[in-house]
Amino acid sequence: MITIETLYNKKIDRRINPAVVVSEMEDYFINQEIEEYVFTQGITKNVYKFLDAVTNKKEGKTGVWISGYYGSGKSHFIKYLFYCLNKKHREKASVNFKEAVKNIGTLEEPNPNQLATLLKKMDALEIDEIMFNIDAVSGNEDQKDRITRVFLNQLNNFRGYNNTNIALALYLEKPLQELGKLELFKQKIKAAFNEDWSGNQLRFTRMSLNKVLDIAKDCNPEFDTESLRSTIQDKNQDYTIEFLIAEFQNFLKSKSE
Repeated sequence: MITIETLYNKKIDRRINPAVVVSEMEDYFINQEIEEYVFTQGITKNVYKFLDAVTNKKEGKTGVWISGYYGSGKSHFIKYLFYCLNKKHREKASVNFKEAVKNIGTLEEPNPNQLATLLKKMDALEIDEIMFNIDAVSGNEDQKDRITRVFLNQLNNFRGYNNTNIALALYLEKPLQELGKLELFKQKIKAAFNEDWSGNQLRFTRMSLNKVLDIAKDCNPEFDTESLRSTIQDKNQDYTIEFLIAEFQNFLKSKSE
């Protein structure tokens, strides 16, 4: 007797994620999302087009908009691009991609030689990826959580700052880091509260802001603690797109060309 499971290459009772989620980075999901990704010719060409644009510094518009109907595979496609960019996962992601490229017509892009050259160039690049699901990281407490705030919080989180209070990140943590005093500040917080600063910033600033500011000023006498206090406590601050762009530019100054 033939059973349904014999018709498939993989076990049908294996753990299958019903939807690809960017925040799920367990090894099991990563391996499954890479190994079981199905490349059509269109997907293969567009993955190459994206990676080529990143690697070879194409001029013009720098944004990429990926659209499709519900369930068409946008999230999986985007996450596969992340795997291709990320040095930890790139080699594994490239295996299936190389096989897919072999199915492209000889007179079309990409061909195996073009891909080999592209991957070699990518290995020489320094690439930072900040990946997140905007619905998951944006708050819904009020109407002020605009996209600029979400982007700033995620950039701050990537840089090792807190991802809930932009003013705390940019006007306390960032200046301390630039002075080389952020670790000293964290040590003093640990000594004062017997708890780590990272992960507890919001609670510390809500319950012990005066003490936190005293420790910060001890590390950097230039701090105006009164201004810092009012800025950190002001939940109605808005941040413009120009402010966001300036912050990205400042971040990029510390990076190689």
